[in-house]
Amino acid sequence: MMAELDYLPALLALPVLVAVAYNDMRFMRIPGWLPVVLALIFLLTAPMIGWDETVARIAVALAVFVLCFFLQVVRVMGGGDVRTLSAIMLIVPSASLLFFLQCFSIALVAGCLITLVLHPRPVPSDNGWAASRARGHLPMGLSVAIAGFALASLGLVSP
Repeated sequence: MMAELDYLPALLALPVLVAVAYNDMRFMRIPGWLPVVLALIFLLTAPMIGWDETVARIAVALAVFVLCFFLQVVRVMGGGDVRTLSAIMLIVPSASLLFFLQCFSIALVAGCLITLVLHPRPVPSDNGWAASRARGHLPMGLSVAIAGFALASLGLVSP
């Protein structure tokens, strides 16, 4: 339908993305209801983005789910990361898929650096954030949220 509505789901998802990043950094868990809210945002806005775009987004989300599920089976990703990454693909316009993937790649590197900075150095202290204590684990929800915010910014600046 109208190209300006393509980013509406991403804009509506911003509060959910904040919750994803917070929960993953604080508890190293993404509650199961957050990806459900992302999917509901998609379902509520699907009539506005058109049938072809809706089908394209569902196809991409299913492909991401299959790939990420395999990565979960081999213990590269957690279940919350799989659900969240699959659900966020529903709000990514097909025309902006490459942009989102580039932002997500950059955000993964940034997430690694942020997590390294948060790790306690010589004397570990409990600052209450699970991400600062998790050795060998990356809170991917932070990277998903950063990429989602970058995507939503396109919706704010597009004509």
